[in-house]
Amino acid sequence: MGYNGPHAIHLSSAESFAMKIDIEEWLAAAFAADSQQFSELIAELPPSTSQSTAVQLAAGSPLDSRVYALRSVSQDHSVGGEPQLAIGLATLGLALCQQAFARYGPGVADTFPFGVAQFALDAQRAYDRAGRYREQLQVIEQALAWLQANHTEPKLQDDLIFARIEALISLGELEEASRSLAEQQQAGRAHHHLFTILSERLNSRLKSATESKDQRSLEQRLAAERKDSLKSVIGSLQGLAPEFASLLGQLNSEVDSEPDTLSASDAIAKSHSLYQKMGQFMEGMASGAGQQIALNGEIQRVSAVLADPLQGREAKALRTNLVSLENVRAQAIEAGLEETAVDTLWPLYVCYKRLQMLAKAIEALQLIRRWQAARRLQISDPLKRAGITQMYPLLYVELAARLTEQGEHIELLNIIEEAKGRALADSLALEAARDNELLGLENAGQWLPELMVELGAHYLTYLLDEEYCFAVCVTKTGQIHSATLPVGSELIGRYRNVIDPSQWGKKLGFKRQPDDIAKRLSPLVGWLQPLLANGSIALDDHFCYSPDGLLHLLPLHYLQFEGEPFVNRFSLSRVHCAALMQRFAAQPPRRPDHYLTVQVPLASEAANNPGKVAQLGAVAEWLADSGLPGKPLRGTAADIATLQQQPLASALLHFATHGYFPKAGSGQSAFAHSGLLLANAGQLPEGVGDEFGGGGLLSPAQILNGRPALDLRLAHISLQACVSGLAEEGVGGDALGLEWSLLMAKAASVLSSHWNVAVGSSAEFCIVFYEQWLLAGKSRAEAWRSAVRQMMPATGADSGASAYHWAAYSLAGDWR
Repeated sequence: MGYNGPHAIHLSSAESFAMKIDIEEWLAAAFAADSQQFSELIAELPPSTSQSTAVQLAAGSPLDSRVYALRSVSQDHSVGGEPQLAIGLATLGLALCQQAFARYGPGVADTFPFGVAQFALDAQRAYDRAGRYREQLQVIEQALAWLQANHTEPKLQDDLIFARIEALISLGELEEASRSLAEQQQAGRAHHHLFTILSERLNSRLKSATESKDQRSLEQRLAAERKDSLKSVIGSLQGLAPEFASLLGQLNSEVDSEPDTLSASDAIAKSHSLYQKMGQFMEGMASGAGQQIALNGEIQRVSAVLADPLQGREAKALRTNLVSLENVRAQAIEAGLEETAVDTLWPLYVCYKRLQMLAKAIEALQLIRRWQAARRLQISDPLKRAGITQMYPLLYVELAARLTEQGEHIELLNIIEEAKGRALADSLALEAARDNELLGLENAGQWLPELMVELGAHYLTYLLDEEYCFAVCVTKTGQIHSATLPVGSELIGRYRNVIDPSQWGKKLGFKRQPDDIAKRLSPLVGWLQPLLANGSIALDDHFCYSPDGLLHLLPLHYLQFEGEPFVNRFSLSRVHCAALMQRFAAQPPRRPDHYLTVQVPLASEAANNPGKVAQLGAVAEWLADSGLPGKPLRGTAADIATLQQQPLASALLHFATHGYFPKAGSGQSAFAHSGLLLANAGQLPEGVGDEFGGGGLLSPAQILNGRPALDLRLAHISLQACVSGLAEEGVGGDALGLEWSLLMAKAASVLSSHWNVAVGSSAEFCIVFYEQWLLAGKSRAEAWRSAVRQMMPATGADSGASAYHWAAYSLAGDWR
C-alpha cells in the first residue's frame, strides 16, 4: 500500500485485483508532478454523478484538489454502484491522505485529516452495503485511532464515532453500542443528527432480538432481569402470607446482597437455591402450595442456563435440561397448573431447536400458538384481543423460519396471516357472526387459494424478521409459492427516511443519500420473476399484497422488477390481511352513488395563499361537474361534528386537507395522534405538528371510537393529504393508521399517500383516477394504475424527482 506506519488501513492485493484498482499505481499518479495520469484514472472509472467535476479537479496541480476529486467519486460509488469498487476507492483515499499527511502535514484547511474521516465514512457505507460488518467496524476504528494518534481536531471524529456505533449495532454487539451511546450523551453529543436515529435503532434491536440469533445482549438482559424476577416472587409471597414477613425478608435480603456482576454459572446456582428455599417455604406454609413455585423455579433455572453462551449450547447440558423441562411440564399438567405448563414451551422449543429435533421444535411452537388462540377467544373486544399475541412476540418469525426449513408452504401462509391484522381479522369474524369459527378463519391456506381463483388475482403476503422477510404468493390459479428474502426490518428501518423519492441522492452534510432505493429493496418483488417466466403469473395481472411492519411505509409499485418499476408490469392494491378479502368477495363491486368533499386549508393559507386554497379545491370542482350528486364541506364548516352528520355509506368521500403522522421515537401513538387536520369550533388548523392550534384531528381513535360513529359501509375514501397512508405496527400486528381505521370502519377502499405530497400533482392524480374509474368504467385497480402511468414520464421514471409524483399513492381495500 505504500504507507505502513501506525494505524495504517490495509487492503489485500487479492481484493485490489478483484476491484481492478492498483493502489500503488493510483498513489504514484496522485503524487506525480504531472496531474494528467491521475485525472485519466478517474475518467476511466464507471460513470457517476460527480465524475466530470472530479476529472477537472484532478487535473489541478494542488494535492488537495486531487484528494477532493477522489473523494467525490468515492462518495458517489459508496452510495450506489458496485460496493467492491467503492471499498477500493475509499481505501485508496485513506492511504492517500495518510501518506500526504506524513509527507506534508495537514494540507490546506486540514484537507488530509478531513479526508481520512470522510474516506472512512465512504468505506463504512460500502462495507455496510456489502454486509461486511466486521470489516466495517475495523476500518472505522483504525481511522479513529489514526486521527487520535495524530492529534487532529476532535470534531473530525464525531461522525466516525457514531458510524462505529452503527457498525456495532449491525454486528449485534448491542451492549457495547449502548455504552458508547451513553458516553456520547455524557460528552454532550446528544445533539448530533445520528444520536436519536441510532438510539431508536438500538432500542428496536434490543426489543426484537430473536432467540435464533443468540445475541450476547439478550443473554445479558436476561441475567440482569433475574433479580427483579426473584424479588417479584418474594413480594407476591409476602402479600399472601404477611405473618411470615421476617422469613421472606431474609430471602429478599439475600437477593439484594448479591453482586450485580455474577457469572452465568453463579447466577444459575443462586437462582436455583433461592427457588428451592421458596418452594420449601410454600410447602410448609400451605400443604402442596409450593409445587408451583418449585416448578417455576426449575423453568427459570433452565431458562438461565439456555441464556448462557457456553452451557446453553453444550449438547449434554441441553439433553439434561430437556428431560428436566419435560418432567416439569408433565407435573404441571397433572397438577392442573396450565400457566406453568405453557411456560415450559418456549424453553422446550429452544432445547429441541438446538438439538436439531425440528419436528419437536415446531410442535412446541404450535402448542403455544393454539394456547394463544384459545386465550384470544375469551376476550370480546377485537382491539384488546389482538394484544394477546405480544405474550410471545417471536413466535411467528420462529415458526416461519422452521416451516420454511421444512418446506411447509401452506402452514407458512397460515402463520403469516395470523401474525398481522389481528384486530381487523377479529372484527371481520365478529361481523360475520363467525367468532366461534375463528380458528377456521385463520387457516388461510385452506380457503384462500380457492378465493383467489374466484377473484382472478394473486395474493402476496409478507412477514418481516429483523434480517429476513418471509413471503408467500397465492396465484390466481390456486398455486402457493414461498421465499425467504434478504430484506428485513433492520434494512428497511435504515432506509425509512429515504423511502420518499424526493430525498434520493440528496446530500446531508458531507453524506449523500442513496439514490437506488427501488433497486436495493427489489428482492421483495424480484423473487416473482421465475413465476412470470413459467406462466404462473402474467403481465398486467393484479397483485393484492399484504405488507407487514415497516413494509407499510414502502410503495411496492416503485420497486425495480426486471429493470423497470413493478407497476409497469402489474397492477397492485394493498390489504391488511387475507380475511378482509372475504368481505370483498361476499358482494359484487359497486361504484359510489354520491360524493362528499372535505376541503380544509391551514389558517395561514386561507389568509395569504389563495392559490394553494384553489389547488385544494380542484378535485371538488371536477366532481361537481362529473354528474355524480354530492356536496362540498369547506373551511371552518368542515369539522368532525359536521362530518358525523353526513350520509357517508356508499359515498365517494374525498379529503383535501393536511395530514399528520408522528415521527419515529416521538412517543406519540399512531392510533391517537395520526390523522387529518379539520376545522374545530369555527377555527382552521394553524399548523402541522405536535400542536394543531385551532384545528381538530380526525384520528384512527376518533374514527373508531367517536360518537356518533361514521357510517363508512361500502364507501371509497381518497386522502389527498400528506403521509395519510403511513402506519405503525400495533400490539396485535395491525398497521395502525388512517387506512387501517377506515377499513375497520367498513370502508370498501382507500387511496392514501406515502409522503408529503405536492398539492398540485396529488389533485391531478386523484382526478385521473376518478376519470378512469367513474367515467371510463375501469376497475379501481385499473384506474389507479392508469393514473400512476399517466404521471410517469417516458424516460427517467425511476428518478427521485419523477417517482416522487407518480409513486406517492397506494390503493387499499377492494380493487375491483
